[in-house]
Amino acid sequence: MIIGNLKRDVMFSLLSGITFALPSAQALEVFSQGMEVPETISRIPSHFGTLAGDYLVPDFGFGQSSAGEAETLWRVPGEGGDPIDFATLDFAPRGGLFLPDSFGAFGGQYLVVGEEARGDNRFDGRMLAFDAQANPTDFARLAEFDSLTTPIMAPTGFGNLGGRLIVTNQLSGVLSADTAANVTEFFDALEYRNDTGLDVMPFGAAFAPDGFGEHGGKLFVTDGRTTPSEAMLHVLAIDSTGQAQLFTSIELAAEQAAIDAGLRQLAFVPQGYGALSGQMLLAVSGSLNGGGVLGQLLVLNDRGETLGHLRLDRGIDKFDPRGVLFRDDGSILISDGSDPILIARPGDFTLPEPATLSLSCAGIAIVLTKRRRA
Repeated sequence: MIIGNLKRDVMFSLLSGITFALPSAQALEVFSQGMEVPETISRIPSHFGTLAGDYLVPDFGFGQSSAGEAETLWRVPGEGGDPIDFATLDFAPRGGLFLPDSFGAFGGQYLVVGEEARGDNRFDGRMLAFDAQANPTDFARLAEFDSLTTPIMAPTGFGNLGGRLIVTNQLSGVLSADTAANVTEFFDALEYRNDTGLDVMPFGAAFAPDGFGEHGGKLFVTDGRTTPSEAMLHVLAIDSTGQAQLFTSIELAAEQAAIDAGLRQLAFVPQGYGALSGQMLLAVSGSLNGGGVLGQLLVLNDRGETLGHLRLDRGIDKFDPRGVLFRDDGSILISDGSDPILIARPGDFTLPEPATLSLSCAGIAIVLTKRRRA
C-alpha cells in the first residue's frame, strides 16, 4: 500500500518555499490494526495491574454510536499486534487519559470522553471512568449540546486551574473539572467568535512546555472543523485566565475543505527525537469521522511556522491522523483514522536543510494529489 507518493511530498515542498531532504522511502511499520477510527493513545501505568505497559485506545467507529450503536475501548499489547476488547461503550468516544492517583475517588482510573446522540440532533457529553478490571463509573454527563473530544490535565502552575481536568468541547469551548466531577466552562468559543470573528470548534488540546516561545506554558487548542467556503483552520493559545490568542492558521486545499477536514490532536515533541525535538506535531484529518485518505501530520515551530510533515511515500495508501504518543525508544505511535496505529521515527518526517530554509509561513495550503482508495 502507498500513502500519497513522492510527487505529493515534492509539491508540498515547492508550495511552502522550503527545500526538504527526501531520503529513499522506507515503509512505516504497522503497530496494530483491526480498529475503525482509533483516537488518542494512552500507555497503561504500573498501578493498572497486569495490563501495565499495554495501551488503551478509544475507537470512534465512524460515529456509529451517535445512532445508538456500541463502540469499543481497545487494549493494544505493549509489543503491538491485534487489539483486544477492554470495554464496550454506548457512546462515541473521542479521547482518553489516565487520571493522577491524587484525583479524588477517580484517582488512577482511565477516563474516556465523547458524545452520545439524544435523538433531537443534539448530543450529551459523556465522561466515563474505568478501573483496571474495566468496571465503569460515570464521571459526568452533560446535556447542553456537548461533543467532548480531548481530556488533559492542567499542570500545577496553570493558575487556579492547576491540577484540574481540562476537556475540549467542539460545540462550545473548553471545560474544566475538579476531583468531585464539578464541571465548569473555562473558555467560551462562541464569545471568542463574537469578539474576533474566528469560528473555532475546539478539538485537540495540549499544554506547551515553558520554553515554547512567547506562548510557553499555555494551553493550545485546535480547530476541529471548517467549511468549504472558509477552508481555514486555527490553533489558539489560551492562558490560565481563559484569554485566547491566535497562534497560527492552516489553510486547506479545496479537496480537504470539501470533505469537512479539520485539525485533530497536537503534541509537543520532547527531547530525544532529533530535529523534531521541541517542535509541535499537528494532525490534519482526512475526513470528518474517519476513513479518510487526505490527512497530514505537520511539524510546526514555536512561531507557528510549518517546517515539514510526515512523509507520504512510506507504504500506506490512506492517512487520517488523530492522536500521537512518544515512546522511550525514540519512536512515535500515530493513530490513523483509516484503521491502523503506525510507528514513525524522526527520519520519517521532512525537515528543512538549515542552509536552504528561505521561507516559512504560519498557514500553508496542503497540495493534494488524487489517490486510489484501498
